Amino acid sequence: MNEIWKERQDNYNKQIFKYLKYIFNDNLVLALMFFAGGLGYNYSNWLKTATGHEWWVGPFLAISSLILSFFGKPVWLLSKADKVFLLPMTKQIPNYIKKSKVRTFLFNLLILIISFIVLFPLLKLYFKSFIKTFMFFIAVIILNLVNLNKKYEEFLFDRFNNKQVYNLLICISVIISLLVNPLFGLIVSLILYIIAFYQFKVSLKHILFDWNQAIKYEEKRLNQLNRIIGMFTEVKDQNASFKRRKWLDNIAKFLTLKNDIFSFTYSRLILRSVDYFGLIIRLLFIGGIIELFSNNIWIKLSCELIVVYLIVFQLKDQFKQVVQYKMINIYPVDQSKRQHSLMYVLNRIILVSVLFLLLCGCLTNFSILFIGLTALSQIMLYTILVKFILKVKK
Repeated sequence: MNEIWKERQDNYNKQIFKYLKYIFNDNLVLALMFFAGGLGYNYSNWLKTATGHEWWVGPFLAISSLILSFFGKPVWLLSKADKVFLLPMTKQIPNYIKKSKVRTFLFNLLILIISFIVLFPLLKLYFKSFIKTFMFFIAVIILNLVNLNKKYEEFLFDRFNNKQVYNLLICISVIISLLVNPLFGLIVSLILYIIAFYQFKVSLKHILFDWNQAIKYEEKRLNQLNRIIGMFTEVKDQNASFKRRKWLDNIAKFLTLKNDIFSFTYSRLILRSVDYFGLIIRLLFIGGIIELFSNNIWIKLSCELIVVYLIVFQLKDQFKQVVQYKMINIYPVDQSKRQHSLMYVLNRIILVSVLFLLLCGCLTNFSILFIGLTALSQIMLYTILVKFILKVKK
């Protein structure tokens, strides 16, 4: 099992590093440098005037610490065939689990260290002591280990069903560290880790490993990872997933032309696709945050244009997907309506997106000039999109 893990880990790392060079291209790295530089500059300026006891600092540190405590997913690197071909090697699964735990924890530790480097000045202001800040950091690392043990224990049939209790105790430990003393939180976290580690060892002793659950979990994790990578480049093993959302049925009707099979297909494909629907929601969420917290009209307008452009640019590929679906070609309908139906659906999505972003922008900067410039810029963008982006082959 050790050789199997080593081989799969090497292949997995090669695949991840291959995609990373496409994700972190020169343009993105340059943009991140400017963003990090600007954020760091404002953060350092704020720290000069901050006391560490503003009303929001405590809740912010509590939420951040809890996120870091619960961060991390088991990396199994298993495939469907393993439940058949590796089943005779189940007695060696403890070694495989140990390798997986070490790999997962090392990645978690890297994220924790980066996060605490960023939060260290604020934590030091809050605790007024380097020793207390360091103890708090160690406590969060131990709590992350506790959570990791309980996550791995879920894949064993003979396990202690007390994960919810541990989640509550982790929350209590973080609150004790922030409100009372990090030393008490560190002691509580150590006790929790000793108990959790002992329970995991007891559960692992019987070697009743749930292959089906572990494989399903790994497939879900890889699909989520592939969807993120797919935003930047094409992913070879990406599986599209669809899910009906009944609460969006009225929106689907709004996007559909009456008695039109193509607009029906486009609207359902967009709203039920995890990739496309999730992308629209994320872009609108980010755009809405920028619109709410920016007082500059030109920044708001630029944000609206970029968000709408990105949404349409991603959704235009729906036409190709419908064309490739051969069953539609046998329907007794006019095939020339495919592109017109796509335009209809995109028009409705553009309208809803612009109204949402405009509403967010008007909450902090309401003016007739802003509304007029938004309408003018969106009309110009729409004209460009029709001419240069939506020219897809029939």
